[in-house]
Amino acid sequence: MVAKINSQIQEYKQEFNNICRESILPILKDFEQERKKDLRTMILICLAAVIVLYLIYSDFSSGRAPERSMISQFWNIITGIEFIIGIAAAFAFVFAPIIIKNEFALSLKKGCMKKILKVFGDIKWYDGKKCVSDFYLKDSDLFSEFTSRNTYDSFKGDYKDVNFEVSEIHLFGETQGRRKIIWSVFKGLVIKFDMNKKFDGKTIIVSKYDIMTKRNFSLLYIFFGYILITSLCSYVNILQFLITLLLPTLIILFIYIVCKFFSNKNSIVLDEVKLEDAGFHKKYKAYSSNQVEARYLITPAFMERFKNLQTAFGTNKIKCSFNEDCLIFAISTWKNLFEIGGLFRSLKNPKQLNKFFDELISIYLMIDYFKLDEDTKL
Repeated sequence: MVAKINSQIQEYKQEFNNICRESILPILKDFEQERKKDLRTMILICLAAVIVLYLIYSDFSSGRAPERSMISQFWNIITGIEFIIGIAAAFAFVFAPIIIKNEFALSLKKGCMKKILKVFGDIKWYDGKKCVSDFYLKDSDLFSEFTSRNTYDSFKGDYKDVNFEVSEIHLFGETQGRRKIIWSVFKGLVIKFDMNKKFDGKTIIVSKYDIMTKRNFSLLYIFFGYILITSLCSYVNILQFLITLLLPTLIILFIYIVCKFFSNKNSIVLDEVKLEDAGFHKKYKAYSSNQVEARYLITPAFMERFKNLQTAFGTNKIKCSFNEDCLIFAISTWKNLFEIGGLFRSLKNPKQLNKFFDELISIYLMIDYFKLDEDTKL
C-alpha cells in the first residue's frame, strides 16, 4: 500500500512540475515584477512614515511656542494638524505592510490557483467562503462555543469518489456584557470527508488536555469567573483569606454544575470510550454516544494511524469527529497555509510552490491513509 501511495505521489509531483514549468512560471515572472514594485512601495511608505514621525517628535520635544495670542492660536492649529498627521503615519507604518502583503498574495492566487489545481483533478478553490459550515463545526463537538469565525482559503473537491471540503479558519469566543473578552477557540485547518454510510451515534477523539471542545466549554467560564471573583474578593478586608479561597470555589462549583446541565440538556451525551491502547490513551481521549459503534470505528489500526499521522502542516495536534454521514478532522496550526508565494521572497524560488503541493496532497493522503474510499470507510 505504501509503495502504491508513494508511486501515486510521484505521478502527481511530476505532473505538478510540468504544469508549473509550462504554465505557472511564465505567470510568476510577471508577478515577480509586481512583487518588486509592491515591495518598493511598502518600503517607501514605511520610510516616509518614520521620517514624518521623527520630524513631529522633534518638533514636539523642542517645547517652543510663540507668545503672542494670534500666532499662539495658529500654532495650536498647526500642532493639532501635526498630531493627526502623526497618527496617520503610525497607522501607515503598521498596516501598510500587512495590506500590501495580503493584497499581493490574493492577486497571486487568483492568477495561478486555477491552473495549479488542474494537477489535483476535481477540486476548486474559494477565498473566504465557508466550505465547512458552522453547523458541522458546532455539531462535531470538537470545538467549544464560538461566536465569530474568520475563513481564509477553502477547497472543495472529490478524490476516489470521496467528497471533501477544506477550510482554513480561525474561531473566536466572546463574553457578553459591557466588558467583552475575546479568546481564540481554534486556529488551523478543518477537513470534512463525506461518508457513504450514516453513523448511528457520535464519536469524537480529542487531545487529553484540550479544553477548547464543546465538552469542556464550561471550564472557560470557570477560568474567567474565578479571575473575576478573586479580583472582587481582593477588596474585602474581613476574613479575606477565607473568602478568597472558599467563596470563589463554591460559586465556581455552582457555575460548573449549571453549565454542565445546560450544555447536556439539548445535546447528545457522550461517554468516555475505554480503549486498550495505552500509548493512545496517554495523549488522546475518545467519547461516544454509541460504545459498540465506537469500538468498531476506533480500531487498533485506526489508532495507530491517528497517532502517527504526520501532515505537511507542521503539527500533530489533531482531533476528529464521526458524526451523521461525515468524518471531520481538525488540525491545529498557526501557520499561514496554501500560499503560492509571498511579498518577501522571490517567486523564482520554487520552495513555496513545493510547500503548497505538500499541503494539498496531504488531504489526498489522508483518504488513502485512513482508507476512506473502501467500503469499511476506516
